[in-house]
Amino acid sequence: MRVLLVDDHEMLRRGLRRLLEFEPDMEVVGEAGDGEEALRQVHRLSPDVVVMDVRMPGTNGLQAAQELQEVGFPGKVLFISMYDGHASEAIGTGASGYLSKSAKLDEIVSAIRKIGDGESVFGTVA
Repeated sequence: MRVLLVDDHEMLRRGLRRLLEFEPDMEVVGEAGDGEEALRQVHRLSPDVVVMDVRMPGTNGLQAAQELQEVGFPGKVLFISMYDGHASEAIGTGASGYLSKSAKLDEIVSAIRKIGDGESVFGTVA
């Protein structure tokens, strides 16, 4: 599963990358620090799953996901955010999932895997 990481905090991207490096069925194909760069990376790299923050400078995650839906992006979007109030907006963009940044690491990996398999994840992953 090809994964693109999008967050304006480099430390979070690095941490997720390191976490996913240990998953034999996942490959981090790129990173972006904002929605604009995410859109360029998606078109260049064709990831299966985009793990994206909601709030970022410039084009935010919700706007980027909406644009991906409008152009028919075949991959899936998983939002990971500090703010719980955006889940309904995420659904409106066609996102397949929404987790809090306080989620456990194994929950994030499980959510990426489930979304890659065509399921939806909004909240805690069992």
